[in-house]
Amino acid sequence: MDIRRIFLKENFPVILEALENLSREGNNATRKNAFQLHAAAFKISFILCITLIAKYSALLEPLVNALQSIALDVVKASQHVKRILQLLKSHRDNPERVTDETIKDATVVAEKVGLEEDITSMPRIAGKQRHRSNHPAESPSEFWKRSLIIPYLDSVITSLETRFAEENTPSFALSKLHPAQMQTMSVENLTETCETIAQFYNLPNIKIEVELWQQFWHNKPNSTDQTVVDILKEAKTFFPDTEKALKILIALPCTTCTVERSFSSLRRLKTWLRSTMSENRLNGLAMTSVHRKLIHGNLQDFNNKVVEKFTMNPRKLCFN
Repeated sequence: MDIRRIFLKENFPVILEALENLSREGNNATRKNAFQLHAAAFKISFILCITLIAKYSALLEPLVNALQSIALDVVKASQHVKRILQLLKSHRDNPERVTDETIKDATVVAEKVGLEEDITSMPRIAGKQRHRSNHPAESPSEFWKRSLIIPYLDSVITSLETRFAEENTPSFALSKLHPAQMQTMSVENLTETCETIAQFYNLPNIKIEVELWQQFWHNKPNSTDQTVVDILKEAKTFFPDTEKALKILIALPCTTCTVERSFSSLRRLKTWLRSTMSENRLNGLAMTSVHRKLIHGNLQDFNNKVVEKFTMNPRKLCFN
């Protein structure tokens, strides 16, 4: 999927047109918000920003899809991140080429949306400036390179290096416990991987369990299509250390979308139709959802306390 083509050349002009229509036809609040959004987006600085973001989002999209797949292989993903980092650092060392390409693409988008602002001009350079970039530059290309291109590349590089640092390798190795990964590994490689997990997470028995765990999934049909939550159910009785490792894997930030949605109590409670819920009520419902096992164990007493709390204040309600 070509993100730059779809968003910049197809969606972005439609979004600007919709904002312009809303700024004239909606109610007062809608017109005000739409006008402000349209004014902010209808600038060459904004178009340059989204052009640059779209360029590198297309580079990172396959990585994001891999990290959200069922057959999650974070080790391979981290290796791919290293290749991406090498490319980003080469762009950082030669920002002139990236700047020229970004300005060229932004010019095409600006012409398509009818923006008359001259992209070859640059903001006024003041002696003192606090609220916007004020880098000294002799040309627009030099200004955008210092104000936009270099800071953005530095930010992306730093974020990737922090997230996929070497000290996170034991966390990445947990994905090897998924059947989709084990089927392509030898027993020796899997045991070596589990040694790292055992030392880092203090799970000494996982090295003993892993060979039997691999054999357990060897002849199971459709095992590669299961999520981490699905395979966790099979480890509860006979694979205690493997179960602990899988629970850690489930809690990692980059896992499958299904798992992320499964433990998102806030999204289950605060839907868009209940956006005015007070903080006390939201916190109470969240705690009830998280600790529902404790509530089910003493449900009658819990219901009585809820009714007593409800009747403390007079209410004009009629219950039949």
